Amino acid sequence: MAEFLHGRAAYEEKDYSTAIEDFNKAIQQRPGWGELYRFRGLAYSYSGQHQRALPDYQRAIELDPYRSPAYNALGWAYSELGQYEQAQANLDKAIELEPDFVLPRENRAKLYAKKHDADAEMRELDIILGLHPTQQWAKDTKEALLQRHGS
Repeated sequence: MAEFLHGRAAYEEKDYSTAIEDFNKAIQQRPGWGELYRFRGLAYSYSGQHQRALPDYQRAIELDPYRSPAYNALGWAYSELGQYEQAQANLDKAIELEPDFVLPRENRAKLYAKKHDADAEMRELDIILGLHPTQQWAKDTKEALLQRHGS
């Protein structure tokens, strides 16, 4: 579908308003395709409109409740909105569905940092590094955490 491909290209170029327009057109043509809602939600989120993204992530989950990326995106949006319980539940679900998917683990580590739970953040970083020992973000974050809280 041309609108989806054009929307993805605009999204990759960080032209979120164009991406949203294209995903709107694609959704009109294929309202049952969950990935369209997830990508439109991501375009909203990356343009700073997390609240507006929530219904899209929820719709993506309704259409395909076994896809981890939609739960991750919903958890990320809730975290950015300061709704930590909802964020935790959705990130946990993303990890339950796909335990080796690093992105929800990163988002969960960031959530723990926002909640000032250094022990949980450290555990999550260790899991990430166990899955991907060269993951630079996790290495840097762990080092900073150790410096802040002592090794």
